[in-house]
Amino acid sequence: PGREVLTAQRTYYVRTDGSNSNTGLVNSAGGAFLTLQKAIGTIYGLDLNSFNVLVQVGNGTYTGGVLVQGPWTGKGSVFLIGDTTTPTNVVISTTAGLGCIMVVEGGRLSVQGFRLQTTTSGNCLSCNNGGSILAITGNTNFHTCAGNHISTDTQGRIDIGSNYTITGNAVSHLVTSFGGTIANVGFTATLTGTPAFSGAFATAANLGLLVSVGTTFPGAATGKR
Repeated sequence: PGREVLTAQRTYYVRTDGSNSNTGLVNSAGGAFLTLQKAIGTIYGLDLNSFNVLVQVGNGTYTGGVLVQGPWTGKGSVFLIGDTTTPTNVVISTTAGLGCIMVVEGGRLSVQGFRLQTTTSGNCLSCNNGGSILAITGNTNFHTCAGNHISTDTQGRIDIGSNYTITGNAVSHLVTSFGGTIANVGFTATLTGTPAFSGAFATAANLGLLVSVGTTFPGAATGKR
């Protein structure tokens, strides 16, 4: 009761010159949201029915991360979209806390077209407690990260669906544990600038599943493989 039911696909806009007092429905300073989390919170107030919601994020740097904490209402999907041609134009850069994008408790999200980076603490992408990300459905760049670039645990899942780039250091690029899954099948992850991995490039532990079939990693890195 009181929940808007979508009858068509919807797009929300986020811009560095926007405001969280706006509707988010117009791609202008007077119409777009300021933060990604405001868009996510607004979508939780909808019944997606069977329609998708796109969150189109404008160029610039966003210092607030994204937390998806539970499933949407309805069977549609939510896509967080930056610049899939030049992902370095749209940066999510966090200094502590949850990191760039975290999906938990059965939530689901598709992510594409961002440069992701953290300092002090936090992962770039993480899923746990049954959360899932269809990640990299369009070009994405993993830059310097205080934690791990891609992390899953406790039945969390991340599926990689396109080529992407790695340009920064991290503890690990891929790490999964406690029943988490990372699937990276048949794509190219290009490393530039010789990033360093203090833990290991890829780690699976405690029944974590890492599937990497037909994937190539051109370029160089330092640290354990």
